[in-house]
Amino acid sequence: MGRPVRLVLDASLLLETSATGEAAATLRPGVEVLLRRLRYSNLTVAICYVESMSISESGFLEKVASSHSFGCMPLLVKSGNCSPNESMLEWSQTSSCFYATSRAHKGLISELQNHNWKVVSVGNVVPGVLNVGMLQELLLTLATLIKIEIGGSSVLVIGYVMKQSREVDFARASFYSLLFNINN
Repeated sequence: MGRPVRLVLDASLLLETSATGEAAATLRPGVEVLLRRLRYSNLTVAICYVESMSISESGFLEKVASSHSFGCMPLLVKSGNCSPNESMLEWSQTSSCFYATSRAHKGLISELQNHNWKVVSVGNVVPGVLNVGMLQELLLTLATLIKIEIGGSSVLVIGYVMKQSREVDFARASFYSLLFNINN
């Protein structure tokens, strides 16, 4: 069995943005499906947000995290730049860590990469990290990265399309854990 895998989802990836460019206390389209799939994946998942985020938005994220059995944590803000908290830095010593975002926090990304985190940017091209175009691609991208991390460079990807009701049954039967191969 390999090292445990931890995934941190940035609030920018999850929250809908308003016309003014600010985050709103509603989920983006497709996020609920992603969260449901991650819930059954056997990954340790946490949602992070900037500590200066409004109480309504941070409370909303904490409720979303709790309803999916995820952790929730603030990112520290030092002189205008975001930085990881102590827990995140400690995780990289014992776990394979992934950070998914749609915002380019250069200082935060650089610090995470210095601690061997793999950073994935969704819908926003960020130099020096893995960029995916759409939120729907994130789960398969993470599964591929985890397989490479755990098992080497040879990865076989098989896709299957099903109705949402079948997918829920599939998830409850813990087949997502096979996708990520965490316990095998």
